[in-house]
Amino acid sequence: MLSLVVASGGFKLQPMEEGGCIPHEPGTPLRNSPGQKPWCITHAGWDGPNWTIDASGRGIGDLAGALSDMITDRPVLDKTGITGVFNFHLVFAHDKDAPGMFPPGFPSPFVPTNVPPASPLVTVLEQELGLTLRQDKGPHEYIVVDSAERPRE
Repeated sequence: MLSLVVASGGFKLQPMEEGGCIPHEPGTPLRNSPGQKPWCITHAGWDGPNWTIDASGRGIGDLAGALSDMITDRPVLDKTGITGVFNFHLVFAHDKDAPGMFPPGFPSPFVPTNVPPASPLVTVLEQELGLTLRQDKGPHEYIVVDSAERPRE
């Protein structure tokens, strides 16, 4: 697994001001009007050869979850100890550190374009957020079989 921790240079984001985003009710459409505050969500996607993560009013644990669920090839735990909510926009390369986890048969969304490749994930995390990923060991799920029998007719 990976742990998200504060980099040696220190955390770089300022907390979001209270009311800086609009709470979103899951299952309802996301429609913004011009000049409207952003929704309080985390959105991960792609642009050309790059990943993007946009977040408003979200904790660092949400970032770890986005990295864990879709972008890296292993779980990511937030071990920063940082509380509060933040706004951030990240653009980083789709590479060996951010290979993506797509269902079998899912076509790659990273199609050739004129968009230049961004910096690697570890560089962007450190330069823009003051965070880094480190290899770690953590909780693991196991299945324990207490007994087994032949099926009966």
